[in-house]
Amino acid sequence: MSDDLDNSLDEDLFKNKKDETLPVLVIVLSILTFVGCIFTVYAYFFYAIILRDTTINFDRFYLLLSVCCIVPCLVGAILMLLKKKLGFLLYVIGEGAPVLWTLYKQITNDTSFFLMNIFAMVIFYFIPIAFIYMYSINYKYFR
Repeated sequence: MSDDLDNSLDEDLFKNKKDETLPVLVIVLSILTFVGCIFTVYAYFFYAIILRDTTINFDRFYLLLSVCCIVPCLVGAILMLLKKKLGFLLYVIGEGAPVLWTLYKQITNDTSFFLMNIFAMVIFYFIPIAFIYMYSINYKYFR
C-alpha cells in the first residue's frame, strides 16, 4: 500500500514538473533582449554612418562582431522562450564574444578600447554578464 502511494506521488510530481510554466523572469529577460538587440543594430548602424567620413580610428572588426552576435542572441532568446537549453548556449556565445573581444583589446592596450569610461564599461561588461547570470538561474526550466 505504501509503495503504491509513493509511486503515485512520484508520478504526480513528475507530471507537474513537465507542465510547469515559464518563469516571468525569463519572459522579461527575453523581451529586454529583443529591445537591446534592436537598439544595438540601430546604434551601430548610425555609428558606422557618422564615423564613415571621419578620421577617428574605430575597430571595424568589433563592429561586425557585435552585429553578427545579435543573431545568436535573438535566436537564443526565442529558444529559451520555448524552454530549449540550446537557446541558453546560443545566448552565451552571442553575448560572450563581444565581451571577450573588448576585454582582449583592453588587456593588449589598444588605444580605441583603452580609454573606456565607466558608463561604457557597464554597457560592455556588467549588463551582458548580469543577463547571462539571470538566464542561468532559470536554466533548470529548460529542456
